[in-house]
Amino acid sequence: MALLEILRRWFASPDQDDRPKIDALPVHRAAAALLAHMALEDGTVEPREIDRMCDIAYRTFHLDPAAARTLIEAALRQAKNDVDLFRTIRPLIAEVAPRDRVKLIEMLWDVVYADGVLHDRENALMRKIAGLLYVSDADSGAARKRVLARGAGLAGR
Repeated sequence: MALLEILRRWFASPDQDDRPKIDALPVHRAAAALLAHMALEDGTVEPREIDRMCDIAYRTFHLDPAAARTLIEAALRQAKNDVDLFRTIRPLIAEVAPRDRVKLIEMLWDVVYADGVLHDRENALMRKIAGLLYVSDADSGAARKRVLARGAGLAGR
């Protein structure tokens, strides 16, 4: 099943106002938590990184801007206290098709380059996450190149 289909399905809400229930969506929370881990890895979370993560949540999860920001803020709080990265990744391994995990890696590279610099710690975390998601170095590298080709952060290549 495609990542976007899973994410859309899990965000479908029976509520009258048709807004997503963030707490009921483990795949979205897990993806957002990985984005947050990546943003935190260099020691500072810049507004550009938060904006990039919110934009990713808005576009990918089809959230309204306020719901996207709420999801990202919750993910940042979770990531600051998270000690078990595998527990965060587990729902993604179980529910997301391998080709769609590459799309997630591309989203993570997008966050890495939001501040325009690739830090060694970010690069190491990307390799770790890619390995845990069973994404090859070649696929992760191709995702990185796609992000760079779009112009998302040009320093620190």
